[in-house]
Amino acid sequence: MKIGVVGTGYVGAVQGAGLAHLGHEVISIDIDQKKIDLLNQGIPPIHEDGLQELIRSGLDAKRLVYTTDFEELAAREVEVIFLCLPTPPNEDGTADLSYVLTAAKSIAEVMTTETVLVNKSTVPAGSAQKVLEHVAPLARDGIRFHVASNPEFLREGTAVSDFLNPNTIVLGTDTDHAKSVLRKVYASFDRDGIVFETDPVTSELIKYARNGFRAHKISFVNSMAEIAHALGANIDELLAAMRQDPVIGDHFTEPGPGWGGSCFPKDSRALLAFAKAAGVPFHALENTMTDNVRHKTRLARQVIEHFGDDIEGRSFAVWGAAFKANTDDMRESPSIDTINLLLEAGAKIVLHDPQALDNAKLVFAGNDRVTFSDDAHAATKDTDGLIIITEWPQFSTPDVKKLANNMQVRVIFDGRNLFNPNDTDPEGTVADLKEHGFIYKSFGRKPLGL
Repeated sequence: MKIGVVGTGYVGAVQGAGLAHLGHEVISIDIDQKKIDLLNQGIPPIHEDGLQELIRSGLDAKRLVYTTDFEELAAREVEVIFLCLPTPPNEDGTADLSYVLTAAKSIAEVMTTETVLVNKSTVPAGSAQKVLEHVAPLARDGIRFHVASNPEFLREGTAVSDFLNPNTIVLGTDTDHAKSVLRKVYASFDRDGIVFETDPVTSELIKYARNGFRAHKISFVNSMAEIAHALGANIDELLAAMRQDPVIGDHFTEPGPGWGGSCFPKDSRALLAFAKAAGVPFHALENTMTDNVRHKTRLARQVIEHFGDDIEGRSFAVWGAAFKANTDDMRESPSIDTINLLLEAGAKIVLHDPQALDNAKLVFAGNDRVTFSDDAHAATKDTDGLIIITEWPQFSTPDVKKLANNMQVRVIFDGRNLFNPNDTDPEGTVADLKEHGFIYKSFGRKPLGL
C-alpha cells in the first residue's frame, strides 16, 4: 500500500519506518527541514533501540521517503495518512488538537483521491469526529475523507519491538471503507486476538484507560514499597508472591522512584479531565497522581534523612537522568524532582546518563551546581554518595573497587533496587559492597552496612 505519515517524532518515526519494514511504500512528512535532512541520512530524531537500522533499511529499499512537502502525499496517491503529532496538555489537562487540525487542513487542501486520515497520536474521545468536521469543508470537490482512530501502544525503549510484535492493534472506524483500508495496512498481523475493531470514540478512550491503569499499578507497587520499608517487611518477597497471582501478573511490578515520561503524566491528567467533564468522580486516579508526586521526591528525602539535613556543600553522583532505561527522554523524569530537591538543600550534583545528557544539560542549564560526566565511575570522584535513579543495565554491574577509591563517603542510595542485600553470591556485587565497607540503601529492604 501507499501510506503517508505526518510527524516524525517519537511515534511518527517508528510508525513510518515500521510500516516500510512491513513492505508498504511510506512517505513521511515533517515541517522541520533539519529533522528531515537527518532522517534522509538515516539518523533518527530520538534514541530508540533498533530504530536507526529500521530507517536505513527502509531508505535502502526505497520504500521510505522523508519530505516537508504535503503535495507529495497527493502526487504519490496515498490511500491512508497517519497523523503522528504532538497533543500537549491544555491547562485543564485536556489535549491540545491544534497540531493535528493544522496538519489535517494541509492534507485536505492537496488530496485528490478518497483518503483515510488516522489519528495515531493520543487524542481525546471524540477527536475523530472533530477532525472530520474540520477537513470536510476544506476538501476538493468530490473528494471524501474518512477519519479513524488507531492508538499507539509503544513503550519508550522498546518501541521498535512493540511495533513489530504488538499484543493489540485497535482499529476505531465508522465507515466500511476506513475499516477495509486499515485491515490492509495491518494484514501482516492478522492473528487471533491481535486486531481489535471498534468505533472511534471507544478506540480513543482505550489508550487513556490502559495508561491510567498502568500508572495506578506502578503507584500501588511504590506505595507498597513504602509500607514494607516502614514496617521492616521485604518488598522483593512480597512482590514475588503477588506476581504468582495471574490477575496481577509480572508487568509494572518493580518499585521505583515514580513514573514520568511522555505518556503516563499527560494521559492521566487527560483521563481525569474526561471524567470530570462526564460528571464521574475518579478518586482512584486522583490519588494515583498525588502519590506519584510523593514517590518522585522519596529518594532525595532518603538522602537528606541519612545525612541528618547536613547536605549543604555535599557532592553527590547521580546515575540516570532519563525517566526509564533505553531512552533519552527526560519529560517529567523523577531525576528532575530528585536533583532539584537536593539542590534546594544545598547539594552539588555530578550527573551521568548513557543517552540523556544532552537533554539534561538543557533541563539544568544555568545551574553551576550541576555538572555532567560521560563516565559513570568518573562521576563519583570525591563525592559524598551515589544516587541511582534510572535502571540502565550497566548500572547493575559497577566496579565497586573503583567506586570505593573514588568516593569520599561510601554510601549508595538505590531508587531502583538493583541489588539484593540478601544476595549470598561471594562473587556478586553485594559481596563487593560488603568487602569495601559500603552502606547500601534501597526501598522496602533492610539496608546493607548499618
